[in-house]
Amino acid sequence: MDLDRIGKFIKELRLKKGLSQNKLSEELHITRQAISNWENGKSLPDSDMLRILSEFFKVSVDDILSGEKIKDKNHIQETALILVDETNKKSSKIKRIIISYITTLLFLLVAFLSYYFITNYNSIKVYMITGESEKLTIRNGIAISTKQKGYFHIGNIINNQKENQTINSVELYFKNEKKKKISLYKSKNTTENYTFKYSFKNRKEQKMILKGIYAEIISSDNEKEIVKLELSEDYNNRFYINTKNSEKIETITNEVETPPPVQEVFEEISEEENNYTPFYDDYIDNSLNEIVEPEPIYNTPTIPVDNTPESVVTEEKEIDYEKVMGLILEHGTDQMGIISYEFMEDNQSIIISTDETCLYIDCMNNNIIESWKIIIETNEVLYQKYENYNEVENTKTSTNKSNKYCEELNNIIHLFLRKIEEGN
Repeated sequence: MDLDRIGKFIKELRLKKGLSQNKLSEELHITRQAISNWENGKSLPDSDMLRILSEFFKVSVDDILSGEKIKDKNHIQETALILVDETNKKSSKIKRIIISYITTLLFLLVAFLSYYFITNYNSIKVYMITGESEKLTIRNGIAISTKQKGYFHIGNIINNQKENQTINSVELYFKNEKKKKISLYKSKNTTENYTFKYSFKNRKEQKMILKGIYAEIISSDNEKEIVKLELSEDYNNRFYINTKNSEKIETITNEVETPPPVQEVFEEISEEENNYTPFYDDYIDNSLNEIVEPEPIYNTPTIPVDNTPESVVTEEKEIDYEKVMGLILEHGTDQMGIISYEFMEDNQSIIISTDETCLYIDCMNNNIIESWKIIIETNEVLYQKYENYNEVENTKTSTNKSNKYCEELNNIIHLFLRKIEEGN
């Protein structure tokens, strides 16, 4: 598509009408610069403007795109084909740009993941530390190894021969290639917990340390004992790649003796020595040889009330919440120590319940739940509202105040009293 030719044709049409660029811009409601760009072949009118130019100059759009008036229909087809080719070229260019961007991003992502994998794969390991000699046992120790540092906690040192003997000092060391003793840690006093960190000089030294650490322990009677520590791999950050763990993996556990069979326990324990009475004796009437129902395991609150709904509302038109609790205890049902009374009103489920100290009211309508908690001793009212299980309102007030929360609360109480009267 020849932009210069199209620009010259637009200029020719303008001059035939005797219009300047300014006058034409006013007629078309565009800037003079846009017309200048067209005529100089710097840009092409968009599809809407091509239609406007076509109507204004009484020529076809094909004439404008061809840069001349077309008499041959084949020329129109060629112009259409040229437009199709131009469109396809632009689409192909856009696709190539998008593909190149995606390829670049994928390459960077793969490069980052590769670098992260190479630098971090299997870089952190956790080892369990144990050791044993004729006199001493070391257990429940732990070591964490990274590429740069190691963190060690020796654990418990147990004397197999003398229970109350204390430790004067502990030194940990390893042997290098020349079998030379290299100290890692030495305790300064007996109150230390034998925890330290060590910076590895290189990968080779790290392997040597993890392969063999020795503990030189001097007890309070100045006896020296050397224990070789075993480090068994318990964890590594190999992600989710399935690899075999170390042959020796131990967990931190205390030695627990296997309990004897139940029958032996019952044979060793006598009722006279332990003053033990089987729990089921309380529920058996030996004279009748019948099972007696046990007492409830919870204490049901007892509140002296006048068991009439009329007594709940005082002469000052205030509600006596303690008497409401009494009515719930009388007419409600027991649910694991909570006494509840449930009823429906206008497609709304209402549950009124109580324990020894508070009165609870829950109203459920579709996905909306409203809850009141009345603390009898302090007259506090806690109100919560939920929509689709998300809390939308949380308010604290008092039964002595006059507001919408207390008014709605009192309306529910009156509904409850009416249900009790209807039931009686």
